[in-house]
Amino acid sequence: MKFSQSLIEEIKNKTALSGVISKNVKLTQKGNEFLGLCPFHKEKTPSFTVSDDKGFYHCFGCQAHGNVIDYLMKTNGSTFQDTILMLAKDLGITINDNNTSYIQKNSKYTRLSNLIQEVSMWFCDQLNSEVGLFARRYIISRGISEDIIDRFKLGFAPNGWNNLKNSFINKGYSEQDLIDIGVLINSDNSKKSYDRYRNRLIFPIKSSNGKVIGFGGRALDDAKAKYINSPETELYNKGSNLYGLYESKSQIIKSKKLIVVEGYFDALSLSNAGFEYSIATLGTALTEKQMELIWNLSNEPIICLDGDNAGRRATFLAAERALPFLKPGFTLQFAILPFGYDPDTMIAKLGIEEFRKVIQNSLSLSELIWIKEKKLSKLNTPERQSGFFKRINDLTNRINDKNVRSLFKNAYKTKFSNEFSFSNGSSFIRDRSLKNTMNNSNYTTSSKNILKSSLINDGEHLAREKFIVAAVIKYPKLLEKGDESFGKIVFYSKELDDCRSKILKATSENLLNSDEIIKILDQSGLGKLTINLLKSAEKSHSSFFEGEFRQEILVAWQEAVALNERAALQREIDNAWKDYTENSSDSAKSRLLRLQEELGIKFGMSTRGNLINN
Repeated sequence: MKFSQSLIEEIKNKTALSGVISKNVKLTQKGNEFLGLCPFHKEKTPSFTVSDDKGFYHCFGCQAHGNVIDYLMKTNGSTFQDTILMLAKDLGITINDNNTSYIQKNSKYTRLSNLIQEVSMWFCDQLNSEVGLFARRYIISRGISEDIIDRFKLGFAPNGWNNLKNSFINKGYSEQDLIDIGVLINSDNSKKSYDRYRNRLIFPIKSSNGKVIGFGGRALDDAKAKYINSPETELYNKGSNLYGLYESKSQIIKSKKLIVVEGYFDALSLSNAGFEYSIATLGTALTEKQMELIWNLSNEPIICLDGDNAGRRATFLAAERALPFLKPGFTLQFAILPFGYDPDTMIAKLGIEEFRKVIQNSLSLSELIWIKEKKLSKLNTPERQSGFFKRINDLTNRINDKNVRSLFKNAYKTKFSNEFSFSNGSSFIRDRSLKNTMNNSNYTTSSKNILKSSLINDGEHLAREKFIVAAVIKYPKLLEKGDESFGKIVFYSKELDDCRSKILKATSENLLNSDEIIKILDQSGLGKLTINLLKSAEKSHSSFFEGEFRQEILVAWQEAVALNERAALQREIDNAWKDYTENSSDSAKSRLLRLQEELGIKFGMSTRGNLINN
């Protein structure tokens, strides 16, 4: 429905903004304005002002700004149309042909809406009757509490072709109206209609104002379609609604948190587990309209879709779709689940705390796009790196807000420079000692540049191992502070492992110089390997392997060792995931959790990068 501007202005002029806001924000009058704590961000000192004369609110802390319609849409999660209708009703304003752009078919809409509320109650009654006992047991077996069953008004459609049809026809309802709300289907072979939902658990879908507008149904037998949903009707549009929005709205507003999942049971399981600010996309990739709804309630909602290939694709699609609509303070976060899990199964198999960790380690939208584009191909040549940067730049150009677009571009340029360029930029310098080194005339290149080179950071463990050993041969002083680390490295190359053993044995009593180590390795039959190691390293990093030992060499080598250790630990975690998903034993779970904890303690990270690449 499209409203005339005169109607909108009448509603804004007749509504006391301070009266609406004071229902959930304590306001203190200061002259002609009101002051209070901002409802859109946490603050201790009031910076939220409300002006009835000017008809707007403004926060000097988070820059939130708008009129009464904006405020109600944001705090209630309601659509523009629902907000106008609600305010008009409160003011006693009649919506008719004079203040809308076309005639609203109000009588039919109201009739269908009233009917679908009755149908929803009928489904609930079936679930609570003897015929719904099996369905109820099934819900409980999935770990869903009675409170969640009642709050979401779950129902049951009994097996049979005409149960619902006969019940409502006998009550005097129109068969065509039942077809129009999507609960009956016309047969392809005859003119007879029959029940759409048969032997299915029913999930009522509500609008933001709490009215049932459609249904989802899960099969409780071996039906071909596990889930079926309401068709598009006069009441229901799949891409403009979200499952659980009404039921979770108060918790979303209270907690200022929002998790978006794919399935009905995902939303129910999360609510059941204490994440009562969870809603579902109704099986669609996140649409523009759905983004508008969730951004009305949360500035940074978390998108947590299934951990399968389809879920990954939907995640990336949501990120790309969001780009044109980004604005200051509004974005998306992305929680990446282990491959093969959805929120429901992850909580059931791995527990609430493991799911909480995934949520806490959510990726920003910019991070997700970077990871997604980066993994499309190896980036070991300037041409491939250039293509990667062009893809990133093309995506960034979709952002309409010029300030957000500019910040994205600057962030990506810095990130690209850090990972692929050889620059003397101070952004690469990690601490004061390295800054001092950089200012020294002997400075050649930073440790960060070395680590970002293809030799060490291209994902090939052999390249890293070669670099680590070659650096020790060239600069034995590394062993003065790094001999313990050098001895603990897990080498996948037997030749490099032998080389390491010979070096440690030769330097166990006295530190030798480079020529002495090369001679000992040659006498041990490793002369050819040693020469090849040094030639390869000097060719790839001529500036690094020139001159005397210096501070940045130590830092770069230590970081290379840490990177190698992290990669080895990540491979162990990959194997642990595979082991756990295959047998789900307690020992496999214990090993997996122990390795994840070790990764977090040592490197301050989760396995999310690995999960993205599954």
